[in-house]
Amino acid sequence: MKKGSNFLRGLLTTIVMLSVMAGSMFLGYRFLKAFNPVAAEKIGDAAQTAKDKTEEKLGIELTPSGQPEEIPEVTPVDETEKESGVKVVDITPEKKPYTGIKLYETDGYFFNDNGEVLTNFHDNDPFGMYVYFDADRKYGVILKNRNCYLVEADLTFKQIASGCSYAGISYDGTTVYYSSSSAGLWLYNTETGEETFLSDNGSRPRISPDGKTIVYNDYLPDSKYGVVIGGIGKEPVVIDEAKTGMFTPLAVNNGGNIVFYELYSGNDNGFYCYENGESRRINKEYAYHSYFDKSCEKVLYTDNEKVWYFESGLDVPVELADDMREIEIVDADVNHTGDMWNDAIVGVDNLADAVILDCGDKTYCLSKDCTSAVQLRDGGYAYKYAMTSEGPTCLYKQDGATYKAVYKSGDVDETIISEKDRILERIEYVDGFSEGFILKFEYDEHGDDFKLYYFKEGEEDVLLDNCGEENINGVIWDELFGKCYYTCDGELRSINKDGSQKTTVATDVDYLINYVNSEEVAGYEDNNGKYFIVINNNVFEK
Repeated sequence: MKKGSNFLRGLLTTIVMLSVMAGSMFLGYRFLKAFNPVAAEKIGDAAQTAKDKTEEKLGIELTPSGQPEEIPEVTPVDETEKESGVKVVDITPEKKPYTGIKLYETDGYFFNDNGEVLTNFHDNDPFGMYVYFDADRKYGVILKNRNCYLVEADLTFKQIASGCSYAGISYDGTTVYYSSSSAGLWLYNTETGEETFLSDNGSRPRISPDGKTIVYNDYLPDSKYGVVIGGIGKEPVVIDEAKTGMFTPLAVNNGGNIVFYELYSGNDNGFYCYENGESRRINKEYAYHSYFDKSCEKVLYTDNEKVWYFESGLDVPVELADDMREIEIVDADVNHTGDMWNDAIVGVDNLADAVILDCGDKTYCLSKDCTSAVQLRDGGYAYKYAMTSEGPTCLYKQDGATYKAVYKSGDVDETIISEKDRILERIEYVDGFSEGFILKFEYDEHGDDFKLYYFKEGEEDVLLDNCGEENINGVIWDELFGKCYYTCDGELRSINKDGSQKTTVATDVDYLINYVNSEEVAGYEDNNGKYFIVINNNVFEK
């Protein structure tokens, strides 16, 4: 009895220690991954190997369950197909514009523009959830507990693979890729469910916009590493190799003749471009963030100091800014591709139509040919950006006033829109900067009061609601569902543009919060310190 008790105590102690170690390694891994990808990859592999062996030895599952409810049955892939691969014949007609329902996600809640919500994947993950959408938002792909799930816009979902390290979806939504330590690198057709096997050891994959070509890191004979182009009906081709280090592909175009990738290998470190059979290093630094046009032949990227632009045909990259901060994508569809949302395909032919550079105390847009940056703001605090009919536009605070700067016809037009800067904290724009909602503090026969107005350029403001004597909150515009959220005397309310649909969404509200996760949605903190998310007037615990 004593021996059994000691054994049990020892087993429990082992499990606790392994859990603590795993948690510590994971936190360190997330930090290390941003600064030393090679070391992070090795640590990740070692941690996974240790975990797998421990589970096998003890007969237990160390990964937190957190599994979504009611997971549909997964049809196993026939082993003979795994060995030989499944060839998918390209008979897909030209893709038409998608006009159906669209899929969104925030804080683990999936929802569509019909207002339906899927709660199965919400589990208060402190690191958030990386979801990869196609540009049309017809599908979403997630990795949860190393299982790969495909979620559709009607909120049906299924598990398509397990034990995965990497997963994503093509820009056009036709193809999911996933890399499994046990089964290798595969492609999955979202329309037919057919799978195509590519490699036993392929990792860090990136897929072309049309979903037919894929580039990935692989192990080669003679203990070499290589970056390989493959795909549906394509024989794999090695385009670069190294004796040490690691390749990280970033993008490949539809034809497979242009590839962007990184190499981590001592003196050969850097950002590379493969074009028509030839590879060349275009930057000795890594690309911290990279954004590609929808052909994947033009790229805007940052290293540890600067912002650069490069496209096929240029001899060297063009330096745009020497103070690397944030690349803002404005008013464009985005297909994220990196495993930490560092990289994306932007739904434009010209990146100048969607990119704003926020470099701390300066803001830039791009010239039409993307070979120079145009300064919109010098100093102050940037508040909002938009691609308006006039051109790239920035609102910002400076010297106690509110400014608007627009790049049009080759020049920057700067105007003062208010002698007060606090106006930006109580205003929410609906369409560019020409109309929206504003909370004004006014005096009337009832005393001091906050009032919500709808304004439109060239028209008289329309009073929508009285919002109480004390109101420290601003307003939030939910563009997807056409609702403005605001507070009044402890209530959260929503209203549409003309004021005909005013609704009390929640009571006991202390503070209005604008959550920015995968999507920008309204939320609030109640008087007990609990946090909530609001999706189309439905309240969910954060």
